[in-house]
Amino acid sequence: MMTEIHRQDGHEARPVTPAVRQSRWVYAGIYLPRVQGIVYVVSGLWPVVHLGSFERVTGPKTDGWLVKTVGLLLAVIGGVLWRASVRSATTSDLALVGAGSAAALAGIDLAYASSGRISRIYLLDAVMQGGFIAGWAIWLRGRPADTAQV
Repeated sequence: MMTEIHRQDGHEARPVTPAVRQSRWVYAGIYLPRVQGIVYVVSGLWPVVHLGSFERVTGPKTDGWLVKTVGLLLAVIGGVLWRASVRSATTSDLALVGAGSAAALAGIDLAYASSGRISRIYLLDAVMQGGFIAGWAIWLRGRPADTAQV
C-alpha cells in the first residue's frame, strides 16, 4: 500500500510502506529517549559532581542543595528514558514523561531567563527542550495504533 512518497527531489521515488513507517517509528522511539536520557543524566549529575563549574556556566545559585536535588531528579528521569530506549520499551506513558519534563524545564527556562532572574544561557536549554517536546509530539502522533501497550 503506497500512501506517501519517500523522495521528491528528482530521484527515484520509493513508496513508504506501513513496514517502513513502522520501522521509522521504532527507531525514533529508541533514539529520542536515548538522547534525552543521556542529556538529562549528564546535566543532572553535573551540579552534583562539581557545583562550581556548573555555576560558572549557568550563574550563581542561592541554594546548592536545591540545585543538586533537581539535578538528581533530572538524572533519574534521564536514566529511565535511557533504559527504556536500550530495552526498546518506549510507550506513550514514557513519551508523556519525556515531553512533560521537557515542557516543565522549558517553561522555567523561558519564564526566568527572559525576566533576568537566571542566566540567559537557559534560553539555549529552552530551545533544546523544545526539540524534545516536538520529537515526542511527532512520535506520539505517528505511532501505529496497534502498538498501544497496557
